[in-house]
Amino acid sequence: MDEKIIKFLNKAEKNIHLAKKLFNDDELEVSISRIYYAMFYITQALLLSKNQSFSSHKGVIINFGNLFVKSGIFDKKYHYALKEAFEDRQEADYDFVEFDKKKIEEYLKISSEFLEEAKKYLSER
Repeated sequence: MDEKIIKFLNKAEKNIHLAKKLFNDDELEVSISRIYYAMFYITQALLLSKNQSFSSHKGVIINFGNLFVKSGIFDKKYHYALKEAFEDRQEADYDFVEFDKKKIEEYLKISSEFLEEAKKYLSER
């Protein structure tokens, strides 16, 4: 596996770990930001495995959908969660929004699943 892909996956893992700590400390707005970035790094690793790289967050999200979800490689739930987390991260960073703990718990679960699925996919390549 390419060194840059490994670095993205490691960053994702660290961000999920940090998001869990922040969640347990009731720092939900900061937790959602870390969860989003974890999924963003996972997505970048996957795109890089297909020699694709995009400079914008929206470009990463759209092309993950085009290259991995439409082709059936990854379940659409990961694409949906990535898009939703992107929107929630923006709200958390720029607005005054309170987040539901259950929603953040679901993000934590799906980001961990996404990381495991990505590792599995990348190890088979």
